[in-house]
Amino acid sequence: MYTMQRIANGLARAAAVRAMQPLDPTRPCTWEVSALSQNGEDGITEFLTQRIRVPNRYFVEIGASDGTENNTSWLAVARRWSGLMVEGDSRKADYCRFLMYGLAMSVEVDSRFVSLDNLGALYQRFATPEPDFFSIDIDGVDWHIAAGLLELGFRPGIWVVEYNSCFGPDRAVTIPYQADFNSRVAHPTGLYYGASIQAWRCLLEAHGYRFVTVESHGVNAFFARPESLEDAIWTGLAPHTFQENFFQYFRHRRPWQEQFALIQHLPLVDVSPAPSRPRSPDEALTSSSSGDPSEDQ
Repeated sequence: MYTMQRIANGLARAAAVRAMQPLDPTRPCTWEVSALSQNGEDGITEFLTQRIRVPNRYFVEIGASDGTENNTSWLAVARRWSGLMVEGDSRKADYCRFLMYGLAMSVEVDSRFVSLDNLGALYQRFATPEPDFFSIDIDGVDWHIAAGLLELGFRPGIWVVEYNSCFGPDRAVTIPYQADFNSRVAHPTGLYYGASIQAWRCLLEAHGYRFVTVESHGVNAFFARPESLEDAIWTGLAPHTFQENFFQYFRHRRPWQEQFALIQHLPLVDVSPAPSRPRSPDEALTSSSSGDPSEDQ
């Protein structure tokens, strides 16, 4: 009973906010509404998914929790989409399955702790390699799992990913891969997890995705395949490119620079693209005399 009231309150709150808040197509901060998401993701999700060119109305979420507060319950409950929710905590997964059975019967729930070792098997459960919407939030090796999915050929239209703002707006870093990583034991601050916003941009933009925005609380970032959305979405777009994580700032009472100082001694992986090396004159001469017909044209 409490859960259903919570969901009803969330939907009512979203409707009230949308009625009062003018929507500007060029300013993603005005799209934000929280109904069944933690922050304003539901509003951004609604705005973007309504502008998909040829929708299949299917989603995948890794890190769905118990279904009462995540990034795809809006699509499942309010929009009646089909999808797959994946959750590593078996008790939360069981509750999510129970909840979705009553609210969105076309949603499947998979209980597994996702790693690179079982990623291929999980991928086989996806109804399509090109869902309209994908979310990942596992508070750990998210970047590595996403990279693994891309290697398998996974190409969702829209991505929403959690970034760690304590790494700052410019570093392209992630924690090293560890199959059993747990942020609660990795460091007592809970700040050592995930990847920076630049790490996500390096990965996804290299695969043809375009950055859309981060939401105002500094937790999630959105990306999309340009061909998946209507062209007008990009006209005059003025997004947030980085926001401080509100919850981390509130918890630690210090800005991201000081948060990073607490964990800077821990290992990080730089995932920025390697700069192209200028060729020496000898290399250039060898290349130009290689006899390749394409270089003579």
